[in-house]
Amino acid sequence: MQGFTSIGRNNYLNGALLNSEAGSILGPFETNRGHVIVEFISADEFDSTDFESKRTQIRDIIYSRKQGQIFKEWIDGLKKDAEIVDNRKYYF
Repeated sequence: MQGFTSIGRNNYLNGALLNSEAGSILGPFETNRGHVIVEFISADEFDSTDFESKRTQIRDIIYSRKQGQIFKEWIDGLKKDAEIVDNRKYYF
């Protein structure tokens, strides 16, 4: 499960949400951005037909994120191992 934009990521909060009933008040949980108390209002049931219709879109999003992450790691490795030679004296 991905973290929440406003409070960050917390595995204990995610587990509590998955195992709680609607209307429950959960917490406090410590996150990267402080402490949080959450009221669990509701959750939708899993809709397999909706998932199948969005499957390729979800795969493409995950694939592009992973591709960007691998490219960034590759560029960072090249920068770290690069040997930079200043040849400006030959051009000016």
